[in-house]
Amino acid sequence: MNKIFNILNGDCLADQIEKTSVKGEQIICREALITGPLQADNLDDFWKIRSEFISEEYHAEKDGYYPKVVSEFEKILHIPENSEVNLWFEDDLFCQVNLWFCLSLLPKNRRLKIYRIFPKTTKENNWKGFSVSDPFDLEESLKSKIIFRQEDIGLGINL
Repeated sequence: MNKIFNILNGDCLADQIEKTSVKGEQIICREALITGPLQADNLDDFWKIRSEFISEEYHAEKDGYYPKVVSEFEKILHIPENSEVNLWFEDDLFCQVNLWFCLSLLPKNRRLKIYRIFPKTTKENNWKGFSVSDPFDLEESLKSKIIFRQEDIGLGINL
């Protein structure tokens, strides 16, 4: 049986998903990659640079970054062959930058079915994303998922 992984845009959405029938393991993206340094030669250096930035900018404990943030991203690196990956990100630039980073971490040598999950939007709540979704809305969003083609993945990684 193929495993399902839901990569979520934050803890708030994770709490909301808990109240639904959405199946699969949750991986929570807890970063703000829209700000701060991003250049590094490898992931270890990247995590060090980011933990220092987050610590200085937001007065957070450096030691908390690895168990809270890095451990979630490392789960992405180990998604097994033939898994389904659902990317729950909104359309604002903050979410898009984090989505692009998550795409870049997905294993390239494994057959994965990668989908984008969009929040239900109306004219009144177009930019509120998942925050205004109830459990039914989230389940409907999952049913409306859009598969990423290789070109989509390549574009996201390049961005």
